[in-house]
Amino acid sequence: NRRLSVPLPVALLLAGLAPLGLVLAPQGAVAGRADGGKVAVVDLKKVFDSDATLKEDILRINARGKEEEEKIKKMREAYSSLKVELETMGDQASDKFVSVGAQVFAKEEEIKRYKAGIESWLEREGAERNLKALQRYKDAVAQIATQRGLEVVLRMTNPDDKERSLASRMEAAQLGVVMYRDPKLDITEDVIK
Repeated sequence: NRRLSVPLPVALLLAGLAPLGLVLAPQGAVAGRADGGKVAVVDLKKVFDSDATLKEDILRINARGKEEEEKIKKMREAYSSLKVELETMGDQASDKFVSVGAQVFAKEEEIKRYKAGIESWLEREGAERNLKALQRYKDAVAQIATQRGLEVVLRMTNPDDKERSLASRMEAAQLGVVMYRDPKLDITEDVIK
């Protein structure tokens, strides 16, 4: 998965914004071919990373996440005020103490539900943008494959040792379909264009 360093709850969203490990053609599609069918590869991570539209979508979602974090911060301030009021009350048997205590509990639950709802919404928005981007890439791959007479296009993944954690590189290695390729089979730059 593509991981970016951003504040929560946006980090939850971005965890889902990765190239989902989808294969553009079945791995076994080339096996057993005697006629040397035309094959190409595409680096989906590179395509995702080069997508200006997706980057703009992510920026908009991040901005919305920050707006929501501010709303949650204000809700927490109101909660803190109520809690301080409750803690400073002397008569714990009074109706006011019970009323403020109920307000504290209700505000705490409201914040939890609101935060969970926002995180879910942000994650869904990111996933939808990711899937729309993937569909654009698949359309571009299909167009290029048709123009070049390709029969199969496989996904490849080149783990970047400098930018990714060991776990991310291991995941990329496991998701890779292509173990070796002749560089002339790579159509990634054409897909990006």
